Amino acid sequence: SRNAMSSTMMADWGGLSPFRPSGIRSYAKTAEGFLGQNPAAQTLLQEAKTGGLFRATFNQQEINNLAEGFVKSPEQNGMLRLLDGMSQAFSKVGEKVGHPTRLYGAVDHFFKGALYVHGRTELGMAPNVALRYAKKYGIDYQDISPAVRLLREFPFGAPFATFASKAIPLAIET
Repeated sequence: SRNAMSSTMMADWGGLSPFRPSGIRSYAKTAEGFLGQNPAAQTLLQEAKTGGLFRATFNQQEINNLAEGFVKSPEQNGMLRLLDGMSQAFSKVGEKVGHPTRLYGAVDHFFKGALYVHGRTELGMAPNVALRYAKKYGIDYQDISPAVRLLREFPFGAPFATFASKAIPLAIET
């Protein structure tokens, strides 16, 4: 839940709000793209993947589960639809995988995908600009400083050091 809330907040800082029509469209297109129901969105997501957006922990099945719940949700509010999607994804992942880190990665990738789709379709960005935009507001956990990597990997270290090292400067900038 914390991951989804912080991802929603940071996407909103970048202009992708689940409470605006453009944000709802972008989240819906992303979910449909991951489900294979929107060929144009699928193409954009493949473009993003080719550009390296999903390199950290990409797992298509978990993202499909998340997206399916989002698309099937009867809720009109984008945030409630997202929570329905997370609930469905968590249930499916728990049944099949039993490991929450995969769900965590799926949430990250869903938001990065939505930011990329939003940048390309709603903001008219070129692919390379949309990649930077999605990585900035969606946090690329592979792009970290050596000091943060040491903190993250140190026994009994700080597992959320990466998030803090990315989110704090972004909050100040915003």
